[in-house]
Amino acid sequence: MLSALAAAPAAALLAGCGSDSTSGGGRTLTYNYWGASDRALLVEKAVRLFEKLHPGTTVKTSFSDFGSYWQKMMTAAAGGNTPDVLEMDYAYIHALGDHGVLADLNPYVGADKQIDLSTLRPQLRASGMVGAKRYAVPVALNSLAVMYDAKLYKEAGAVPPSLSMSYEQCIHETAKISRYTRGKQAGMTDPAVNYQGLEIWLQQHGKALFTASGKLAFEPEDLRTYLTLMQKWRESGGLGPASVINDTLPGTPVGANRAAAVITWDNQLAGFAGQRGSALSLSLPPTDTGVSGVYPKASMLMSISANSPRRALAATFVNFMINDPRVGRILGSNLGMPPTDGQLPYSRTFKGTDAVVRDFEASIASKQVRTPVAPPQAGGEFNTYYGRVYEKLSYRRIGIDEAVKEIFQQAEVILG
Repeated sequence: MLSALAAAPAAALLAGCGSDSTSGGGRTLTYNYWGASDRALLVEKAVRLFEKLHPGTTVKTSFSDFGSYWQKMMTAAAGGNTPDVLEMDYAYIHALGDHGVLADLNPYVGADKQIDLSTLRPQLRASGMVGAKRYAVPVALNSLAVMYDAKLYKEAGAVPPSLSMSYEQCIHETAKISRYTRGKQAGMTDPAVNYQGLEIWLQQHGKALFTASGKLAFEPEDLRTYLTLMQKWRESGGLGPASVINDTLPGTPVGANRAAAVITWDNQLAGFAGQRGSALSLSLPPTDTGVSGVYPKASMLMSISANSPRRALAATFVNFMINDPRVGRILGSNLGMPPTDGQLPYSRTFKGTDAVVRDFEASIASKQVRTPVAPPQAGGEFNTYYGRVYEKLSYRRIGIDEAVKEIFQQAEVILG
């Protein structure tokens, strides 16, 4: 996706950057975001409230699933046609900011400006920054967690994954699910299918995925050790085979009742439980060091296009989404926990899965590690390549040594 962006002429990326008014098309904002239909219903409700509070302003929205969203955004960015306001992911801030696609929001931040960040939760204050420039504002906070079917684990006589459990113990317990269901469900979806599982393991061992300069921060031996552990887990039957993930697309193995647990972002609890048709619980991943490896992260951020002729109005909309208490009440934990002190108090009224996420976040706050540096420009591209190599490994088309070699060789090409 980044190749098209890198090849785009600067004039296309920066067209219209000198303008900053509410003219040029009237008081109409375009806003694109990702998510499923349940999220769209909530976001649209918040957007309609903004329109009601700002007569004469219309916000035209568009949403799609995460993968499709980023394909569209990269194509739009390459052509200089990004929406006024766009949902931003941690992995793409560097890429889009450095290519001049995103506006620096610093001129719009302050007590007497459009965006008030004085009440932003401490864990999120550096999120969205690239050097001295602010390219995005956090709209919610979340954390990686083990999402699991407690009822099924109990029926199978298995202990669910937790921070007090070693990987060896977790391998043993998740295999019980596969045996109990006679292979119909795995104990857990393979956490190594993308680099999130690797990052957790690295941070549990005092290491990181990327350096501040955008290179790999770990050694080939680290990756070899991790992949060997994952292979042992797969061979135990505790992890679902690679085919399960592809077979359940566009859904998920947990949602399709093909796996009893998954490591994913905690704000997705409602969506996964809804797909599965049964309640799910949250816990921290297993560890061999006593360190969780999990950190607080801006689950979603909002950016403004450098091309937008309505940046001031767009900034007013961004401020509304992160600070207005009514938005906090509307969104619940669907995007993640509220980002500001103005919205956080409404989490006390959360019910159902929203309350589960709220209580989980409160319980792990003291057990989290420091939030790492944002992924480099090509972080998303590296993750995609890593996933392809891991898929070949899981299908036994290549061995561990070859996988390690391929990943490190390609990292030099992708990350520079």
